[in-house]
Amino acid sequence: MLYLAKVVELAGIPLASPGRLWLVFGVDTLFALLFAACTYGFWTLRRWGRILFVWTVIPWFAFEVAALFTSGRTYSGLEIGYTVARAFIAGLFSAWYLNIPRVKALFH
Repeated sequence: MLYLAKVVELAGIPLASPGRLWLVFGVDTLFALLFAACTYGFWTLRRWGRILFVWTVIPWFAFEVAALFTSGRTYSGLEIGYTVARAFIAGLFSAWYLNIPRVKALFH
């Protein structure tokens, strides 16, 4: 990670800095840990795993969309549509599915 921060600094990538890189790394690491906990909760069919997933996927979706527009890169409409659709299907659709009564009943 230190090497990557130095590469970003030396390359002079617009809107990128070592501090911003560390911030994104920290947020991504937090999401990875939260989703790992959700996975354990799903595996053991725990109610808290389902609830944690629903509450984790909402800020993850917002982070994905915000990262798209603050990266400093110009995206085509197709790339923006694909990224938003992918995040929506992966996250928000899953949260909706986990709140269907017959699915909720499986978790204890």
